[in-house]
Amino acid sequence: MNTLEKLEILGGGTKWDACTPAQTKRQARGGDRIGAPYSAGVCRSFTPDGKCVSLLKVLQTNACIHDCKYCVHSTGCKIKKKAAFEPRELADLFMQMYVRNYVEGLFLSSGVCGSAGLAAEKMLETVSILREKYDYQGYMHLKIMPGAHPSDIRALAEHADRVSLNLEAPNKGAFSELCSTKDYHADILRRLSWINKIKTRGQVSSGITTQMVVGAAGETDLDYINTMETLYGDFGLKKTYFSAFDAVNGTPLENGKSIPLRRENFLYRIDWLLRFYHFSFDEVRGMLGENGMLPLNIDPKLSFALQNRDLFPVDVNLASFDELLRVPGLGLTGAQRILDLREKAKIKSADELTISVPSAKRALPFLFVNGKQTNLSVFA
Repeated sequence: MNTLEKLEILGGGTKWDACTPAQTKRQARGGDRIGAPYSAGVCRSFTPDGKCVSLLKVLQTNACIHDCKYCVHSTGCKIKKKAAFEPRELADLFMQMYVRNYVEGLFLSSGVCGSAGLAAEKMLETVSILREKYDYQGYMHLKIMPGAHPSDIRALAEHADRVSLNLEAPNKGAFSELCSTKDYHADILRRLSWINKIKTRGQVSSGITTQMVVGAAGETDLDYINTMETLYGDFGLKKTYFSAFDAVNGTPLENGKSIPLRRENFLYRIDWLLRFYHFSFDEVRGMLGENGMLPLNIDPKLSFALQNRDLFPVDVNLASFDELLRVPGLGLTGAQRILDLREKAKIKSADELTISVPSAKRALPFLFVNGKQTNLSVFA
C-alpha cells in the first residue's frame, strides 16, 4: 500500500475526531526553523480528495485492540481496511504537505495497536522527527491513548501544543455498555488526572480537551452536564467536544438509532453558556425536562428566560454584564457594547439602543429601557 492510499484511509479515519483552534503560549526557538506556533492553532482538516486545508488530521494507524461498539476502527468492525504509517513516512509526508502550503499544523491520533505503549511510541517517534530533524515548530494536537504510561504522556505533552484523551461516555455505566476492553476509571479518568498535573507544570501550552459520543448507550443530557462539571472543576479541561452517535455499517451498533445533530448542537450551546456566558451548572440543569433532556424545540438560553420570568425584563442601564449575558439575543459583543454605550450617557430609548447595538433588536422583549417596557408578548 503506497503513502497516498494510506493517507486516504487514515486521513478519512479521523472524521469523528473534533478539534478547533487553540491558543498556545509556546515560543519559537532560533531563526533556522520551519513553522511557527501561531497565537491561535489552525483547525481545518485535510480530505483525501485533494482539497487543501490548514490542518493535517490523520491516524498513525487504524488497527486497534479495543472493541468500542460504535467505532469503525474497533475489533468488532467487519469492514475495516487496516493501514499504518511508519513514523518517518508520516513525518516526511507532513513536511512535504507543509512546505507546499497544503497544511499548517498537525492533528495526530491513532488506534491502539498491540498496546497503549506501542501506540504512544510510534506517535512520539513521528513528532520527534518533526520537532528535532526538521525543526518544525508549528501547531500540534496529539491524542493520548487510554491506558498510556505517565512517561509516554509527559513525552508527548513536551512536543504538543494541545493534548486530548477521549472520554467517550459520561459515566462508567454507559462506558461499560460500549466497551469491554478499557477501564473507565483506570484507563481514562486516571490518565486525565495525570494530564492535568502535567498541564499545571506548564508542559501543555494550549490545555486539555476531551470528546464524548452522544446517545450511544441511552445517556441523558443531564449525564453529560454532570460530567462536564467534573471535567472542568476537577480535571482542568479547556473544552468538551460532542459527537452525535452515528450508526456505522459494519460495527456492532450498525442497527442502532443515530442521534440527531441538533442534540449535539444544543450540548455545544450549553457548553458555550457555561464557559463564556458565566451560567452556573445549576442554572443549566434547570433547563432540562423531567427526563433529564434538553427540549430540542427551543434554544436553551430562551428556555432559561422563560423558566425564570421573574428575572426579566432587565434594566439596560443598570444590569450587570452577567445579567445582560442571560438576555436572549444578546451575546458577548452586544452585552459589552451596551456597557460601553451607557458609560457615555444613559440609554434613553429602544431605537437608540438598537442603532448602536443591532443585535439588541432580538433582545427587546427581555429589556427595560429608560423606564419603559418593550414588547413582552413573549411572556404571554
